[in-house]
Amino acid sequence: MRKYAIVLSVLLLVSFSIPVLAVNNQPVSKPVVTPAKIFECEADPPPTLDGSGSYDLDGNPLTFYWYLGTNFYAKEKTVKVGSDITDHAGTYAFTLKVEDNAGSSDSRDAVLTVASNPIPHIDSLKYTALSPSTIKERNYLIAGDIFQIQAVRSRNNHGENYTWKFDQRIFQMIGSGNIVKFKVVSDSIASNPKIEVYATNACKAESNRLEKDLIMRSSGQNSPPTSLIEPSPNISEGKRFTMSSSSSKTGQGFNEGGDKIISWKWEITTLSGSILLRSSVQNPTFKIENSGAFVAHLWVTDSFGATGYSNLPFWVTETQNDKSIADASATAKVAIHGRNFTLNATKSWDPDGRAEDAIRRYEWLDLTYGEKLCSSAGPTCVVVFNRTGDHKIRLKVFDAGALSEGIVSDIILNVIPASQEERISETSPKQPVSQKTAVPESKETPIDPREILERSADQKTDAFPTSTKPAPGMEAIIAIIAIIVIAERIKN
Repeated sequence: MRKYAIVLSVLLLVSFSIPVLAVNNQPVSKPVVTPAKIFECEADPPPTLDGSGSYDLDGNPLTFYWYLGTNFYAKEKTVKVGSDITDHAGTYAFTLKVEDNAGSSDSRDAVLTVASNPIPHIDSLKYTALSPSTIKERNYLIAGDIFQIQAVRSRNNHGENYTWKFDQRIFQMIGSGNIVKFKVVSDSIASNPKIEVYATNACKAESNRLEKDLIMRSSGQNSPPTSLIEPSPNISEGKRFTMSSSSSKTGQGFNEGGDKIISWKWEITTLSGSILLRSSVQNPTFKIENSGAFVAHLWVTDSFGATGYSNLPFWVTETQNDKSIADASATAKVAIHGRNFTLNATKSWDPDGRAEDAIRRYEWLDLTYGEKLCSSAGPTCVVVFNRTGDHKIRLKVFDAGALSEGIVSDIILNVIPASQEERISETSPKQPVSQKTAVPESKETPIDPREILERSADQKTDAFPTSTKPAPGMEAIIAIIAIIVIAERIKN
């Protein structure tokens, strides 16, 4: 046991006399490039190499070394990439080496991609006429016109700048980019000016160049158009009439390129200048409700924007309204006492022949008894007569011309008792008897001829209107006919 105790004592002595050495941990490199991809010549701001994410577990200070490939690039934690790299397409691998004060280090890569900046290309130019509206009606320009040109780009274009070349004495450019507007400030310098455009990318590489050829016409060479008004003859109140400007024409001057009248402005006024009607068509139709003196005004504008004016006084005459013609002849001539009866004026008419002046009201009067039977907007009217005998009926019609009364129509209407209703069928057209309908046998008792004569004498006033009384001797003939009818009945 003494032997083992001596050995243990020796080991303890040695362990307390020898110093303990600390373990050094390796640092960690964390390189980042921001942004990681750019187009050449567009490094604004330039990409950044950033090693601030690197660390040392022991807390020792670090030293940063950046390499591009095997070549030393910078000795900083954060580095801006220079244009010697960003202006040239390629893939660049940057290595960040971090080293602590004990000489321990770690290296890792960050990649920057510089994409090739495509050379721009312009496919075509698109021209659009903007103002004034007359510019769209012609194929040339004059001072004051505004138009737009668009440089239509190819799809692979990127970040290009556009340069427009033009004579600044003629045009004023509004805006920038691939879509710009131009205003014509002078039309007397050149007759065929051009506008050229091309594009450049960030590396100053130029695209193809396109030109837009334009046609210029000097407005000073154009004479205003001549405005001429041709009125309709016999203008009457309430009737439509047409004013024509077909004789208007462009002025003398430079008419190449389609100079023509492109707009019309009409005004109808009173003599005092109050505007009644307006129109913007070439040959408008108007209607004036009142007679009197009026003035037609016409402005015509040509495709150069020049305007001509004229006016023409005219007179609207009072409309001559022909009276409507009343016609009651469609009314039946016999009515039954106490029954509905239709007064018919469908044959009435208005000689003016205008829908707006048609018959508006029909009025029926009983002149025999001084009564107003009915008044209606339609040509028929249903009434009931309570007195038998002859009635003198008058029809009045009124048209739309201030409801002026027309020419009347009189008829004689015979109102008979209900017991004599068969007289209506006698005066009506005979209807054919159906072959299937059997005529019943008469079962009437014989009538004394003298009774027929007496009845005929009593009712001769009701049977015949005063205007159609039987001639002398007719009573005897009627009696003979009655005797024959009775004899036939007795025989059957």
